[in-house]
Amino acid sequence: MISPIKNSFSQFFKEINEYILNFTLFLIRSVERKVRRRIILRKVALKHFSFMVWAFQRIVLPMVFCYLVVGFLFHEVVFDSLILGLLLFAYGNFFPDFDSLFTVGNNRSGKKLSWYKKCLLLCFAPVCIFMFSIGRWKIPFSETPKIFHSFKSVTIYGVFLSLLGFLLYSNRIEIASPLIFGLSGYLAHLKVDKYW
Repeated sequence: MISPIKNSFSQFFKEINEYILNFTLFLIRSVERKVRRRIILRKVALKHFSFMVWAFQRIVLPMVFCYLVVGFLFHEVVFDSLILGLLLFAYGNFFPDFDSLFTVGNNRSGKKLSWYKKCLLLCFAPVCIFMFSIGRWKIPFSETPKIFHSFKSVTIYGVFLSLLGFLLYSNRIEIASPLIFGLSGYLAHLKVDKYW
């Protein structure tokens, strides 16, 4: 028999999952409307979301506990970097599908994107999407599908997250947070898409 506390915790966790999923779908639909392009379908979002919840419960929560313990042992306050890391984990679970914004559609002509444009789109996707949505930049289209779905992209994103950690934090523990949590989310996405 399930205890009332365990049952309440389970119900609370399900409700939180539902709120996060609805918020994620709202963001995806907002971006799609702004740039007038399809990013991902609801079915794909649900597939990635369910694996993200599984990975969060079995991989990220133990990492969070270890991270807090290490911070406590070294007398460091790590809550700010932990929150950023968790946001990057959630972001990494969905943003590789933003590459569908930059893939050639039926009536568009494209070419292979240069390496620096791929890096810019990969590392600063939210900023780029915002600039496209307000009409400041034109969307660069590519013939290559799934430009963010490769281990080369994972490496570039990992270098970016490392630099971000060095820019934002001064101690070694917090520097690692964006890299560890952000790459965990990215790799979880590639796992769902069967890239490894």
